[in-house]
Amino acid sequence: MTDEIDECDLHAYLDGELDPAREALVRAHLENNPADRARLRTYAEQKLALVLAGPEAASQGAGATALAGRLLARQRVALVGRAAAALLLVAVGWGGHGLADRLLGRDLPEYAQAALETHEALAEMPDPPMEVAAARGPELARFLAARLGEPVEVPELRAIGFRLVGARLVGTEEGPAAQLVYQDDAGRRLSLALVPEGEGAPEGLEVSEAEGYVVGVWRGRGFAYALVGRTTQDRLEQVASALGASGVPTGE
Repeated sequence: MTDEIDECDLHAYLDGELDPAREALVRAHLENNPADRARLRTYAEQKLALVLAGPEAASQGAGATALAGRLLARQRVALVGRAAAALLLVAVGWGGHGLADRLLGRDLPEYAQAALETHEALAEMPDPPMEVAAARGPELARFLAARLGEPVEVPELRAIGFRLVGARLVGTEEGPAAQLVYQDDAGRRLSLALVPEGEGAPEGLEVSEAEGYVVGVWRGRGFAYALVGRTTQDRLEQVASALGASGVPTGE
């Protein structure tokens, strides 16, 4: 195989389809080729837009089965992860590619990893794409409930300084999940993922930190939750407490 890197290599790299030797060649090429890094970013953005466009779309049709739905959801999580990692690498500079590996390879429940990856890729965009804007309040709760199969009460966090920006549907191994995006007056954003069947979610709040990202996971009534953002552990615990998470330290 030639060492020349082409468009097929970039797509295969993004999809995780290269053998280790070829992937190393692509990484080395990208480190010294800003034009192809920009192309990779474009491909990653396009892939994310397609994968996140409608997590329930793959299950439509009379022939769909629960097993097929779970397999498609697992594929969606993997694709989101690869695309999010590529966008992060371009954003922080290719020399920091170890950062993405540390962030995306942490010991988090599957649904929380998907929430982190989606937050990294979308929530920090200047104008993040939302399927339903916050201004459409009651409609947002109905929209999410219809797709998640559970009643949804959209949390109000203005009392602690966060306003709702909007919501997206995302895919997890267990099926569709909702990701709500909140923003404070300084423009800092938090994402709250709601997953009807969040395998591995602890009963009480557990918090992890890595490279400026803080992730809190817990199980509540009807859902498993993941709260993600560039914030302090204390601030995330304050928000989690306002959301009703159990096991939040009191500070006493």
